[in-house]
Formats: sequence, C-alpha cells, structure tokens
Amino acid sequence: MLPSPFTPDELQRYAAVAIDRCFDLRPGELLLLLHEPEHRPIAIALAEAAYRRGLRVDAQVTDLLLQRAEVDHASDETLGVLTPWRKARFLARTEPGTALISVDGQSDPDALAASDPARIALRYRRQTEQLPELFERLEADLDTSLIIAYPSLAWARRVYPELGADQAQRALAEDISASAASDPTTEPGTPRWTATSRSSASEPRSPTACDSANCASGVLAPISASG
Repeated sequence: MLPSPFTPDELQRYAAVAIDRCFDLRPGELLLLLHEPEHRPIAIALAEAAYRRGLRVDAQVTDLLLQRAEVDHASDETLGVLTPWRKARFLARTEPGTALISVDGQSDPDALAASDPARIALRYRRQTEQLPELFERLEADLDTSLIIAYPSLAWARRVYPELGADQAQRALAEDISASAASDPTTEPGTPRWTATSRSSASEPRSPTACDSANCASGVLAPISASG
C-alpha cells in the first residue's frame, strides 16, 4: 500500500465521515469511487467504510497521463469516443440508490500543459455530446456526489516548496486537520469533517451531518474555527 500523509486513524475517520455522515446510502446500495493512483490510501479507506455499512462499491482509477496519451496520440476518429460501458457508468451516478465520491488533489496537474489545446477541447466536446442524458439529469438535480480532498505530493510541493516531499505532504495533511472545527457532540479538539451533498430526488432522505451552510455543495472539507 502506498504511504499516506494521513495516519491510519485519520484515514479511517475521514472515510467514515464521508460514508456515514455525508450520504444516506442504505445496505445494498452502490458507491462509485473515482480516484487517481496516488489516492489509493483514501480510496481503500472509503471502500472499507462502505463495505462495513453494507454497500456495494465500484471503483475507477483515473490518470491524467493516460488522458494525455489519448490527446497526443489517438487518431482523429477515436479521440474522445466513449465505450458503451463508460457511458453507462457516467449515468449510474444519477440513479436512485447510487452515490459518487471523487477524490481531488491531482498527482500531475501539468500533465496536459504541452498538449494541443484544440485536441483537448475536441475531446471534451465529443464526450459531452455523447452524454446528453447525463447533463439533463444533472440539471434536474438527480446527482448524489461528493468531492473530497487528498494532499497529493504535487499539491504539497506547491504549498510548501521549502520542505522535502514527505514533510511537505504531512504539513499539508496537518493543515487540513488543524483547520477543522470541533464538533460540539464530540470530545474537545476532535476534528469534525462535514459537507453537503445532493440526495436522489426519487424519494426523501433523512438529513445528514453534511447539511451545513458552512460548506460548499458536494465538497468535503474541514470547517475553519472561525466558520
């Protein structure tokens, strides 16, 4: 398993809050995970928390370097063409009883910097044109999704360029923890993670701990003490 800037306890708590408090998924329902290779520690923690709750899990690894390979080398005919099963997975996030967690914190934020902007735009446009039903469902607020942050090495180096790699990542992880507010229902000093997420419109769901005016919709992040 890849080393993580979070301790095992921090990973477990982070994942438990995302699964148990930011969604109202019930046993047998489906959690979709989208993450990069570097995010493997939190992806595993999320899967473990989901399985403990009785959920099904379908994980997908995304990689900007693979996207660059397509942009730079795919033929004009194949650039941006989606397989039927990939289109089905995009739509699955809007189905009742399904939720998506995307892990943010790019490993290679400059991966496409040298690629042809016209081909990047063409790829995106073609993929968008193949998913009209998805965007209709998103407009109808049928999406239940959450973005959680992970302190990738590239992000940490930009925040702490004066530190070594391990120290920079740990410092960023500590910043995330330190900026969290204390939950009045927990012991003093225990970090509280909260977020808002949109539940499926197919049936009413109970309120969750993620319903907070302090958070951006669908983004799990620590609340500052001043918030």
